[in-house]
Amino acid sequence: MVARLAQALDLAPLESNDLFRSAGLAPAFPETPLGADDLAPFTSVVERMLAGHDPYPAYAIDRHWNIARADGAAELFLPDAEERNVVRLTYAGSWRPLIANWSDIAWAGARDPRAARHQRRAGAVPALPSRGRPGPDHHCRRPVRRRPGRDP
Repeated sequence: MVARLAQALDLAPLESNDLFRSAGLAPAFPETPLGADDLAPFTSVVERMLAGHDPYPAYAIDRHWNIARADGAAELFLPDAEERNVVRLTYAGSWRPLIANWSDIAWAGARDPRAARHQRRAGAVPALPSRGRPGPDHHCRRPVRRRPGRDP
């Protein structure tokens, strides 16, 4: 029952674990710290991927959109402050003035319900005003079925 509820709410595995704990059950998904020995092979792969992007910036982010690892070029774009959250850096931080097509990406993120959910989870991100219905470039998750002989 709890697993069905987590699936219906579209919860991430670690959020599902919180729901299981709230219900007095054991977590359904294992949680391993990033520095654990069990993850060493995966950590080395991430490090190689970041190194392979050099001289271009590359980031490895966690489930809260915090920068977990970055290559040398990416470090140049990070402010000296402690802020390491990609959503806050992009929408309300030092990256915003660096983005030439800010209005395009800002609205794309605001229209995508998944992006809005990530913004809320990331913390204090200023709300963007609504632009009404999505434009023709917006892609739906499911195709819209129309009945034959009816106008759209």
